[in-house]
Amino acid sequence: MLPLVLHQGPDAWNVSTAFEDLFELPEDLAPALRPFLPQFHHALLDLTRFDPAAEETDTRLRVVLQLMKLARQKELLRFFKWLASVSARELPDNLLGLMLLYALHADSDLDAEKIYHNLSSNPELEKNTMSVAEKLIAQGREEGISQGREEGISQGISLGREEGREEGRESGLWIGRIQLLEEFLELPASSAEALAARSLEELKAMQEQLHGEYERRFKRR
Repeated sequence: MLPLVLHQGPDAWNVSTAFEDLFELPEDLAPALRPFLPQFHHALLDLTRFDPAAEETDTRLRVVLQLMKLARQKELLRFFKWLASVSARELPDNLLGLMLLYALHADSDLDAEKIYHNLSSNPELEKNTMSVAEKLIAQGREEGISQGREEGISQGISLGREEGREEGRESGLWIGRIQLLEEFLELPASSAEALAARSLEELKAMQEQLHGEYERRFKRR
């Protein structure tokens, strides 16, 4: 097994890659304790010093590393503009779905329209992304709630109809957030029907609990 640290940034990695250097031992005890510390170095991939786009490697790996790098730099629109240069045939739907989930959770201001605009130079990839997004949207909506509300995967994704728009938009938004967090955390999916029966306060509390779990698992310094 090879220990590897993948560092997203935003600042460059400036810590020793030797495991024993992570411990600050009291001077008087260091000679006695140091022999008992595991001594090894870990491999390091510092994305602040690495350009995935310039690498000649598996396209899926390049795309994922570039996404992680630009997400940490708050430049996700630049990521999707760069992604347009990649052949749609090299990106399976399941990877597109995971990338959309990751991007929308990393930047709450990002929405589907902005993503599509930045993919417009690659019509095939734009079409595939829209198809995947529609599937994700379908998981977070219930047809007929509040007279035809259709709500989607992130704050900016709203397909709500005019009638019942305000109430439907808000409840649908929380339902979409909850189901997507459950999928991202690999938890059993709550049905739209069951979630629609809950009050807005209950939906918000449920989303906050899931978001807390997401932060504990995935938040970077």
